[in-house]
Amino acid sequence: MTAIARARFPNVAAALRSSGAAGVAACGLATVVAAGAVVTIGPGAVVIPLALAAIVAALAWPDRFIVVLLAAGVIIDPAEVGITGPLSKAVWELPAGVANLMPLKTNPFELMVALCAVGLVLRPSKTEALVRLPVLAWCVPVVILLGLAYGLSQGGQLNLAYHEARGLIFGALMFFCVWRMRGFGGRRTLAVALAATGGLALNTLFRYLVYLQSGVVDLPKESWFGHETGLFLALGFILGCGLLLRARTAGERWTVAAYALLMVVAMSMTGRRSGVLVLILGVLVLGWLLLPKRPVLLIGTAIPVVLLAMGYLGAYWNDGADAIGEPARAIRSQVNPDARDRSSDQYRADERTDIQRTLQESPVFGVGFGRPFTQYIALPLLDFWPLQSYTPHQNILWLWLKMGLIGASVLLGLWLVAFRRCVTACREWVRGEALPVQPMVLAAALLMYLGYGRVDLAFIGSRSATVLGLVLALALLLPVKARWGRDAVAEDDRWGLSRS
Repeated sequence: MTAIARARFPNVAAALRSSGAAGVAACGLATVVAAGAVVTIGPGAVVIPLALAAIVAALAWPDRFIVVLLAAGVIIDPAEVGITGPLSKAVWELPAGVANLMPLKTNPFELMVALCAVGLVLRPSKTEALVRLPVLAWCVPVVILLGLAYGLSQGGQLNLAYHEARGLIFGALMFFCVWRMRGFGGRRTLAVALAATGGLALNTLFRYLVYLQSGVVDLPKESWFGHETGLFLALGFILGCGLLLRARTAGERWTVAAYALLMVVAMSMTGRRSGVLVLILGVLVLGWLLLPKRPVLLIGTAIPVVLLAMGYLGAYWNDGADAIGEPARAIRSQVNPDARDRSSDQYRADERTDIQRTLQESPVFGVGFGRPFTQYIALPLLDFWPLQSYTPHQNILWLWLKMGLIGASVLLGLWLVAFRRCVTACREWVRGEALPVQPMVLAAALLMYLGYGRVDLAFIGSRSATVLGLVLALALLLPVKARWGRDAVAEDDRWGLSRS
């Protein structure tokens, strides 16, 4: 057989004889390339094989990789604390040598989102037609580009303009990916949401208990966690409330209740007032959607919850120094803030006044990306926030400031269309059938993001904006007219998150 093979394929024998030398030559070349990469880029070059594998996965299997990427973006907090710090840097910061080669500042998470979008464009489309999007969805990238063009034409710097618009750009790319995939499916959506928020909660507890509470890591409280971490945990609690309404057995109820409790405990450890306040807003939205259909259940649940909340506030009203008193501090700060919260509220009020007066100078076009708002009321200098005059806490007005009246109208109009789609799906639910968990949770999430955008950075960071892009896409993928009852839900989808 060997002789026959050599006779038919004479080059094979020669190749086999030379394979040893070729292997040695390949190893030598790889060693030289690796050494050159380490010298040129630095120690971060050791992650090049992992980066290449991630690039291949994003381009070849974007529909699977984007799910892992989303979960990782939620779980891995950008604040670098303890042994979790290197993982945060790996996701949210490029190695110094690589970053110096990039024309604009970015990070691995954003690059992978962009590659997933490219992979989905290159992948052959499925036989079924894509869900038709409202015209406003196609206008979003247009108004972002117009905001960039106007800001640059008025003297804005390209790197600053791009850095401001990063969240909107990658949020739009995530929206496109989810729409192109026609969503994740009910079971997959639930699995990703539970894994991401549950992992984030465990990461938060670990950081707080091991490093922050004990003082092992000396960081100011504002730097313990990312701005949007409290928001994500609040969204997880709302998801838990929705799943609790659909639980069928005692085991499911106890499991979901433990998950929701984990969300609240972890959120209280972040020290972010905004997380507590948007959680309350989300609960009110769920109650508003549930009241016409399940008034007895809602009232019967609300009465003991209100009594427990009153007892808790009475016990911890003046004790907001630790995690257990954090929710009480957040509520108290709205009526009787302490010195720290009063200073923070005053800063936001002065900042909002500056933005409003800046918009009075250019109400139609705003200032565009890459240009600061005018500080008519001088703000305290924050050394840790170099974009202090570019990215204010009031993100709703920031949309108007950067993309003009038309741009803000397009984005808020798309939000309104998505919210209406969720409310319509909830109203078409028939009493006695399984509750429509997905549209209820999505409606709450949309209003929570809107409330969060009034007081914090909801649309600027790519970590927060990509999740918003996911929520908007899932909301717009809901059927315009459908019954979300037991007869319209797949038998294996026990939580009512997808249609059959």
